[in-house]
Amino acid sequence: SSLVFVFSDTGSGRMDVESSGSGGAPAAEASLDAAVTSSVATGNYAAAARLCEELELETCSTPNTDAAPARYARHIMVYMILNDLDNARHLWRRIDEGIKAGGSELEATWEVGKLLWKREISAAYAALQRTWSAELAPLATALLEAVREHEFALLGKAYTNVGVSTAAAALGMDEA
Repeated sequence: SSLVFVFSDTGSGRMDVESSGSGGAPAAEASLDAAVTSSVATGNYAAAARLCEELELETCSTPNTDAAPARYARHIMVYMILNDLDNARHLWRRIDEGIKAGGSELEATWEVGKLLWKREISAAYAALQRTWSAELAPLATALLEAVREHEFALLGKAYTNVGVSTAAAALGMDEA
């Protein structure tokens, strides 16, 4: 018995997910987890966010698994890459306190989220420079680039002339 997920792009930016076959919750959980990993690897963060949401719904009856802190950290990181700080914040509020306390990487992920929420961009760049696990390192790099691109776009809208020090600070770079 196996569970098969079929992903199809509807052309509207939405990804439809259909499941077929028989299988228990662990099979569905593993399949969704693999699909999230695949979406992240291809840079399809919108699909990864939707799959993370489905995975959260699938596992909400058993929130205290060993994988929970890493999955929540990945989910928050994906939201931040999409500049969806509202959903990242609401996800953080939904996470069980026991899970929050047990995951140092989860706490570090949310620290970045808090800094972005407060628009302390330089501090967020610094917080992203920590050593991340193999699963979160590519997401941290993608987040750094996403924040940099967002800040670059904001600089372009806000300034006709911008000083090197202002641009460097906004982009998390050295003036040199």
